[in-house]
Amino acid sequence: MISAEKIILKKISELLGSVSDQKLIVPNGDDAAVFENHSQRSATVITTDSLVDHVHFDLSYTSWEDLGWKSIAVNLSDVAAMGAKPSWVTISLILPDWVHDENLLSFYQGVRQICERFDVAVVGGDLNRGKELVVSVTALGELNANHVKTRNGAKEGDLICLAGQLGHSALGLRCLQNNPQNQTVFTKAHLRPEPQIKMGQILGSCSGVSALIDVSDGLAKELPLLLEKKNLTALVNWEALPLGDSYFQVCQELQLDPEALAFGGGEDYALLFTLEPSHQETLQSLCSEQGLGFSLIGVLEHEAHKETQGKIVLIKDGEKSLFAKTGFDHFSG
Repeated sequence: MISAEKIILKKISELLGSVSDQKLIVPNGDDAAVFENHSQRSATVITTDSLVDHVHFDLSYTSWEDLGWKSIAVNLSDVAAMGAKPSWVTISLILPDWVHDENLLSFYQGVRQICERFDVAVVGGDLNRGKELVVSVTALGELNANHVKTRNGAKEGDLICLAGQLGHSALGLRCLQNNPQNQTVFTKAHLRPEPQIKMGQILGSCSGVSALIDVSDGLAKELPLLLEKKNLTALVNWEALPLGDSYFQVCQELQLDPEALAFGGGEDYALLFTLEPSHQETLQSLCSEQGLGFSLIGVLEHEAHKETQGKIVLIKDGEKSLFAKTGFDHFSG
């Protein structure tokens, strides 16, 4: 049995050692790696991700076209989380014998749709036979080298902000599992997530954004990553989370815990970031010019007690409580 994802990744990183390359601005361990280009003014972002049948998707309620869209979207979100604009992707597929030409062409139709939407080019890939259907995508993007954002800069007093919504993809998944023909704003959020490309570039250009990450495995997992090796606690206001009235209504209809989905559901691909308070008005102005916005959901506080360092404290109905739930882990039991 493989260890928890965080533990095994740490072991692999220690085994491989650090990369001694002056052009490497951001090494492994973030949403993407970043290399400085020869011009000294621009940088290239590179990231890769895989989707596995019956782990990340289920073709009983996911069309091949939707699978193509989502396979690209999850990688573009990682590029956006570095403050970059995605430019190119390569796609590698492992295809079981039951996959036919029309399936593959439908998949690439979804790929074409999202690539045209965000001005991204497919520049290569690979096809192989195998027992399980696996989609692996590598995405590359570009940005000003001074605009690179990582997850490491959060500090005491920073505001915790979110661009996008929480829990909608997880709720959409439950809707599809309950009725595969269900089509709602929530099922669309699950099948065709919208990577926050423009927002990522705005956040990259804002010097007051101290840390940035995309929410792929749930807020309960991603937010503590911004607090690692810091004596900080994240105070999160439940009432400030971008959920919406219909979210609570559908949760009630399906007898689901809205808190568990919002914090642990994952696959929302929202952008979570910390912001210096003095830059809040400037960032709001930059966003409004592009018809975009973000939610202020909490604040980072210094914490002397070890039991709450690096943890989330939830403020709900005026009461504070240590949040103990976790997000998605590929290797949890």
